[in-house]
Amino acid sequence: PVNEEINLEVSFKLPSELQIDIFNQIGQRVYSHNLNETAGQQIIKINTSNFDGGVYSMRITTEDNAQIMRKFVKIN
Repeated sequence: PVNEEINLEVSFKLPSELQIDIFNQIGQRVYSHNLNETAGQQIIKINTSNFDGGVYSMRITTEDNAQIMRKFVKIN
């Protein structure tokens, strides 16, 4: 469960560009952000304090179009 913030721990061998999108239960995009990250282990923080309670889907897309999908529950 998530309350105020998501912490994503990622690791890169080379500098990378990411697109992070978060969708609500009915498929509306409620968050979108492009990031340029350096090589090594990184922690990406996403503020969720304005999200309503419920289930969300997160899509992380890399610059070579690989996608990772995760779900999380936002509690108020």
